[in-house]
Amino acid sequence: MDWCPSIAFALCLVAFSCILLCLYKHFFWDPSSISLSLLRAGLPVLPYSPVIGSVAHLKRVRDAVASVVLQSPSDHDIAPLALPFYSRTHLQIGIPFVYWWGTQPRLVVCDPDDIKQILSTKFKDYKKSDVTSKFLSRILGIGLLTSEGEDWHNQRQIIRHAFFQEKLNGMVDIMASCALKMMKEWQNIVEKEGGQAELEVAHHIKDTMADIIARTSFGSSYEKGKAVFEKQAELVELMMQDVVANSTIPGYKYIPTPMNLRCWKLERIIENELKEIVEARRRAANTPRSSSPSSSTVPEGEVSVFDENAGKILRLEKDLLGWMLPSEEQVDRLGMMKLNTRQVVDECKTFFFAGYETTSHLLAWSVVLLAHYSDWQERSRQEVLHLHMEEGQPLSSHHLSKLKIVILVPYFMKFYASTHLFQS
Repeated sequence: MDWCPSIAFALCLVAFSCILLCLYKHFFWDPSSISLSLLRAGLPVLPYSPVIGSVAHLKRVRDAVASVVLQSPSDHDIAPLALPFYSRTHLQIGIPFVYWWGTQPRLVVCDPDDIKQILSTKFKDYKKSDVTSKFLSRILGIGLLTSEGEDWHNQRQIIRHAFFQEKLNGMVDIMASCALKMMKEWQNIVEKEGGQAELEVAHHIKDTMADIIARTSFGSSYEKGKAVFEKQAELVELMMQDVVANSTIPGYKYIPTPMNLRCWKLERIIENELKEIVEARRRAANTPRSSSPSSSTVPEGEVSVFDENAGKILRLEKDLLGWMLPSEEQVDRLGMMKLNTRQVVDECKTFFFAGYETTSHLLAWSVVLLAHYSDWQERSRQEVLHLHMEEGQPLSSHHLSKLKIVILVPYFMKFYASTHLFQS
């Protein structure tokens, strides 16, 4: 039996060699082969560094402009500051070009016709980026932004009803109330400072957007929802600090680093608190309603709120969560599709992630431009005041079509892209 240790050693050596070969193929051979093929096809390709790809170069370019301040909003060429890597590489080697995110090659396309073909004509040939989806799924679960195929289609079919114009009009009062609260806070700060004060407007706008999303998503449970969103914002910030490792190193999220330990704790808190909100709402939606004529019919999309102390339904409310949680009666009678608790929790995360940063940045940039072009700011203000005096009542969503100047502000914001998109 003296040969047993030799066989065991040989088997271990073979296994170790196979692992090394797989690592070499994944981190060296495959990227080199792909780079060579892309260069032969005539596409400019940035040099590949083992494991990290072009990320080091991307970080150097980003850090170089991190301290640069936009001198004037009148210079609308903001791409070199907002997306310096893409802008500088485009000037150096042209568009389209290929760079490496870890071991994944990414083709950068800016031509509108090419983008239209990818997203519209041949959208089935391009899937969501595996690397990006794996990273986002840790924050969002399998929601609308990360799901594919039939799952994506079913989720979209259920959620899209909440974004019809008439449904959004019903949320305008909530949005106006939150905005008014922010304006009163500004007024109080200015009064305390003696009539003039310096405000961090972007910070206030972010707080207001979190408040609006929480109220329109969770209705009467908005305080719990806002607390969850604050934890999710912290989770996103932590993961973005280690985005390269999270996206490129296999199994990195399972390594008990101090940052991962904090992320795990936040993930558990977010999951548990969202599940509590969803389950409470699901029970309320299926609570037997009073037999009184006024409560015998529940309009589609509205959710009943049951007061356990009073033993009766107190009121109905409209929110995004209500659209994702139809009652069993609506499922049976109207044939509505149903999301399970896991899917609803993931969609709640997606609403906040997708709407919070992009919308708050859009509003902050709108304020910057209106401050720079003060004549347009004054014309917009006078238009609102004039319409208010004409109507003799607070303005609502039905008055938006009459605001010809104000409506131009979000129209011109279309010229500023809210994000860049990754497809595989």
